[in-house]
Amino acid sequence: MKPLFFTNKLSFGNRIIKDLKKDGTISGAVIIDGKGRVTEKKDSFLCIPSQYLYYMHRMPYYKEAYEVDGVFLDKIESYKAKAMNIISLRRTDVYTENYYYIEKEYLNLIKYWKYLLEREEITFVFFDNIPHEPATYTLYSVAQCLGIPTLIVFPTHFLSVWAVGTSIEGIGRNTCREIELIRDGKTYDIKETEIKKLIDEYRAKVSSSGTNNLYSSSVKKKMVKEAQKFTKERKLKYPFYRVAGDVLKRHTLDAHNVRVLRDSIQCRLESRSTRYYNRMSSDINTSEEYVYFALQQFPEATTLPFAGAYSNHMVAIRLMAQALNDCGIKLYVKEHWTQYDRLKDFYDELSSLPNVRIISSEVDSTVVMKNAFATATQTGSVISESVVRHKPAFAFVDGWWNGLKSVFVVNTAQEIKRAVEEIRNGNISYEAEEEIYFKAVEHTNIRWAIAENALFGLTEEEIYKDAKELVKQYIRGGMSEEWYYVRES
Repeated sequence: MKPLFFTNKLSFGNRIIKDLKKDGTISGAVIIDGKGRVTEKKDSFLCIPSQYLYYMHRMPYYKEAYEVDGVFLDKIESYKAKAMNIISLRRTDVYTENYYYIEKEYLNLIKYWKYLLEREEITFVFFDNIPHEPATYTLYSVAQCLGIPTLIVFPTHFLSVWAVGTSIEGIGRNTCREIELIRDGKTYDIKETEIKKLIDEYRAKVSSSGTNNLYSSSVKKKMVKEAQKFTKERKLKYPFYRVAGDVLKRHTLDAHNVRVLRDSIQCRLESRSTRYYNRMSSDINTSEEYVYFALQQFPEATTLPFAGAYSNHMVAIRLMAQALNDCGIKLYVKEHWTQYDRLKDFYDELSSLPNVRIISSEVDSTVVMKNAFATATQTGSVISESVVRHKPAFAFVDGWWNGLKSVFVVNTAQEIKRAVEEIRNGNISYEAEEEIYFKAVEHTNIRWAIAENALFGLTEEEIYKDAKELVKQYIRGGMSEEWYYVRES
């Protein structure tokens, strides 16, 4: 048993792998993490720093990798378009306006990962996020085509609560299964878990403020004004990093809060496209029925690759606007507050669509959601916020919300229209759906963190405990694609 363990920004990989080897669960491992150093084989470990993923020529055995034949290229063809899309959007060191260079990068990545996985005889691959970078997505693609099992954790809409899956498409499938068991009364009596506190905090926050935002619109605007004043006084050309330290230290914030507000300030100060977007926006008309479509950040793991065919927002927006038009309902679209420099052509196309109204990114999402007939998104947090606020929601992708009667996963205009009719019939018990949803979430997810400076009140020991138990349970379950994770009481 020999896994490849990818923990980009956490140093838990080494510790978990060593403990698993100590108790005889595995014989060795390849570890890629944020603090790794390339080492010779020692104790059957090969440690690689995740930074090398951006400089693949520095990866061990890179020059030894042999060319991939046409048989394997045909097998992996179904992943190619998405992989090249990710390369073109995320590799700043590749000339992405030329197909030749994008494909060259793609082929080099496939060649390397296939060689490494086969050379090291990897048994399964663990990802600490949905593979959404060029190197990690091609690694995932190669593993899938070689029949090597994969285990993925991915942030849910709830702080420090992460979903589990054995494939990108299968993220949260275990939660959906639990939803059905709870609804049918077939679930066993499990005790309250450590995650309940995190879930209760989320529900309380959304119930009181109407949104999962860490900060209200007024707080964000106040921060931006302070940052603008600060940069103007000091005539700073690049305010982003300097502003964070001076402006944000005046407020009582933890490391993650500083990071989020810093990112928001950066977007507001530097994003010309957002200002362009807001110039074509209009106010809410509370006298008309509308569905609130919340745009997500792009490119980001939640959209590319998690949103699948709907990675392009415009596909979902066009489909929904047309279907809702036949129902006499408008589609209100609002930009994500921290979106940075989306193409202006996107906004031009958006403003030209029939039955679409653009809402300023400065408008409080709570107000837009409160007056909406329903909400809509590909995979965004507005789904869970709608569950708490007892508002119906449209989603375009399968996720941990599948099986809820208040969330409609749609793929066609006919499905959208049927959902509208069902919502208008008023037969949905939103209170019951909320309870089922959060009970299922509590028992089928783990505690995890995006980085060591963003633990959100958790300790490293708590995260380590969940990660180790997850991996051990996965191995005991035979690493099957159909395996479901459930927290042990």
